[in-house]
Amino acid sequence: MVHQLLLREVENPNTNEMWFLVGKDKIIRFSIQEFCVVTDLQMWFLVGEDKMIRFSIQEFCVVTSLHCSPYPRIDVYIKVEGVRLRDEIFNGNMNLEINDLEVAFLKASCDNDETVVKLALLYFVETILLAKVKTSLIDNEHLLLVDDVEQFKKYP
Repeated sequence: MVHQLLLREVENPNTNEMWFLVGKDKIIRFSIQEFCVVTDLQMWFLVGEDKMIRFSIQEFCVVTSLHCSPYPRIDVYIKVEGVRLRDEIFNGNMNLEINDLEVAFLKASCDNDETVVKLALLYFVETILLAKVKTSLIDNEHLLLVDDVEQFKKYP
């Protein structure tokens, strides 16, 4: 979440503030006075002279409508066999860049809906939610997890 916000930082004249572009034309300003406490995935902001508001994982879930419970963990060193997407599309390769994923998605046959959906889900998580650049490596845990779409849906 913080990474996404930092990607939207814009220059401003005040060195004691950070400004972020949200949407097409909304600027959010964080100053030392407004940014009071950052603890345990909670951020507290001073609004006006005496009103404190909290932004935590609970508010994030409400705002984004994402599933924000603990997600299934996959040990990439144990689950190495029988991963169809990795084996069939990427020839068993575990060192894939976003570029590789994009090429596979564009080459995917429309006859195999399941594969196209898995590639799209993986692409969405890696490029939209995590905002990785095209030369970044795909998280192997995500690559293995997407092979079971029902488990993948439990991802936050």
